Amino acid sequence: MEIFKLMFGEVKKGFLGGLFTSKEKTREKNQKKAGELMKNLIAVSETLLEAINMLEQEIMDLTDEEIEALY
Repeated sequence: MEIFKLMFGEVKKGFLGGLFTSKEKTREKNQKKAGELMKNLIAVSETLLEAINMLEQEIMDLTDEEIEALY
């Protein structure tokens, strides 16, 4: 949600921010921050997918007896 707000939200500046920073500079700063957050999101997503795939493989390797013991 934070990435979306940075990319598509209204560029807000404080009183002094309006004097020293243009909207374009603020937009560029927001895009850079969104890019960093996206890289982090991708890394976390890849880690989660690896864990899910390992868990799936463990489940697929269970014997019928092991599955019945779970219930």
